[in-house]
Amino acid sequence: PGPTVVESWPFLRDSSMYLLVVLFMVCVTWDGQISLPESLCFFGLYGIYLAVVLLPARLRRNDGAQQEDVELEEPSSPSDSFQPLASESEAEEVGPQALEPLAGLQSKGGLSLALSTMELPFTVARHLCIPSAAWNQPRRVLAAMCPTFGSLFMFLSFGGWEAFDVPPAKVPGWAICGFLGMVLGVAVLRFSTPARQPRWHLALLLWAMCSAVSWFNFLANECVAVLEAFGLNLGISSSVLGITVLAWGNSVGDLVADTALARQNRSKMAVAGIFGSPLLSDLLGLGIALTSHCWQQGQMRSQLSKQNRIAAVSLLLAIVGTMAMFISCGFSCPRRFAFVLLCHYALFMALSVACELGFVPDVP
Repeated sequence: PGPTVVESWPFLRDSSMYLLVVLFMVCVTWDGQISLPESLCFFGLYGIYLAVVLLPARLRRNDGAQQEDVELEEPSSPSDSFQPLASESEAEEVGPQALEPLAGLQSKGGLSLALSTMELPFTVARHLCIPSAAWNQPRRVLAAMCPTFGSLFMFLSFGGWEAFDVPPAKVPGWAICGFLGMVLGVAVLRFSTPARQPRWHLALLLWAMCSAVSWFNFLANECVAVLEAFGLNLGISSSVLGITVLAWGNSVGDLVADTALARQNRSKMAVAGIFGSPLLSDLLGLGIALTSHCWQQGQMRSQLSKQNRIAAVSLLLAIVGTMAMFISCGFSCPRRFAFVLLCHYALFMALSVACELGFVPDVP
């Protein structure tokens, strides 16, 4: 193991933008009120970030195309071509057994069999709601079912069970969406073959993204409900639950992915994900939630508790310290700085526990 080497401009761009976002969130919540224009600023900041990321590369590409004509070599084999939106496992030929939910359960051990059995209903529901980027006969049939089941699941995710409770005199919206989904499913079967995707396959991929968002929203609501139940039963504040259990649950996926990238000597991609993932969660996640609330119910009351203030200060110190360390080391950060960050997080957790136990006085 050696130092973590990153490129200067991408690192400074991502870390500075994340620092700006954290400062913006503190400023927005400091006065105790969040208005609709303030919630819309989250989308504006994310648009600025995307422009800063994409425009320089686009300009460099255009300049290179004007200077010389570059002949693109055709891939020597189909496996050499890049397939966007399809993972390596999905890009391979998928037979009917690979999509069979019960395939391979007989060869598993007792614990694996029990876990696979518990996972089976969610796997089937996911295949019925989210169309795949790969294409063959089983995927084609599942893609035809996705508009119907995906639209019904969106009603459940964003509207709850109340979305299905409508007066008898009115035509329920879920029934209309279900019918339109069936029509789209018939169109998928009509304008495609097992070997050929429909021309509007990109629309199915956009539908897959929307369906995935509805799944995330559904799971997030359930996690919050479970945490609130634990807090009420154990007498733990929501702030402590948010910075511990909920934060760990939200970050464990990024932790696993970034650790795997770092072990593969892809430190640049791992560091980019460390800043890019919370940027997406903070700007789009908070932007959508706050805009929806302010649009329907007006200004939202906000309060920075002691735990929130400690978390904000700790995060700001971590970002500034990381930026200073990388800059001072010539963007080749030594391994020992990881132990500094771990100690910093341990100190933050100790202060949070002290706040919950009442050892830290409240500052108005």
